[in-house]
Amino acid sequence: MVAYTVTSSDNCVSTLTRPQGPPSNSAFPTGSTTVEWLVTDVAGTMVNCVFTVTVTDNERPVIACPANIARNTDSGQCSATLTYGVTATDNHSATTTRTKGLPTGSVFPKGSTLVEWLATDVVGLTATCAFTVTVTDIEKPTII
Repeated sequence: MVAYTVTSSDNCVSTLTRPQGPPSNSAFPTGSTTVEWLVTDVAGTMVNCVFTVTVTDNERPVIACPANIARNTDSGQCSATLTYGVTATDNHSATTTRTKGLPTGSVFPKGSTLVEWLATDVVGLTATCAFTVTVTDIEKPTII
């Protein structure tokens, strides 16, 4: 919300109007917004006032990865199929991109796999999170 005050005075009656831009105490979008006010007196004399409100987004997105995941191999396999969720929030919107590791629903090999994600908001601010998936083989071998 941006609050501003515009006043006018005249030796006679005048009218103050806002032909362009949001009113005071409005939510202004990120970037620059032009606001114009116009005062007109009873004689038809007009004077305008133009100013720019600039809103800068300095708030990084927030990204949440799961905690480290430990799984046993799937029965009869040397791997485990795993699903997980990653979320990102921002004061505008944010997109997520996996930068390392395997996507959700993948077959993870035995051992440790580092998974990293990046959240990017509409102005390019970023945040990262990471977790490790560790797949352990506890299935005993058989002799045939």
